[in-house]
Amino acid sequence: KGGRKPAPLSAADGRFNEPEIRSHLLSLFSSSPAKAVPYLEAFQAQLDRMNGYQARLTQLLDQNGAQDLREAESFLDRVEQNMFGTMRRVYNLLMMYDEAQPIQPLLDQLAEAQAHNDRALDQASRLCAAMTEYVNSQGASSDAYGSVEQFIQILQEELV
Repeated sequence: KGGRKPAPLSAADGRFNEPEIRSHLLSLFSSSPAKAVPYLEAFQAQLDRMNGYQARLTQLLDQNGAQDLREAESFLDRVEQNMFGTMRRVYNLLMMYDEAQPIQPLLDQLAEAQAHNDRALDQASRLCAAMTEYVNSQGASSDAYGSVEQFIQILQEELV
């Protein structure tokens, strides 16, 4: 056990590895039923969008010296990890799909996974908008900071 490499799709250390997830999905989708292939592009675009939200939020906080708002970055990281968990389920569904079975149940599950990640991205977008509004207000009132903290708390509670 000591020398065993962690399984590529496990989150044994509490975190999924994005390059591993992307690589495995790409390889599996290349041999998936044709009707499932359009989901690959959608899933990759979702991960790209999340990366964009994270990069822009970091830039916003860095350029405005908003070190006290770094919790927002942690929240986006948790949302991204949640999305990776969904991607792992997609991978496992595709890997175990038996072409002798009807494809519709698989397509329904892929559509639900896509909708799940869309909800997660909506949360990320809402958080970024709230952070921008707060930073633009220059922290004019301590109530605004409280509302950002409350907003993050609400998002965490509804994390998909």
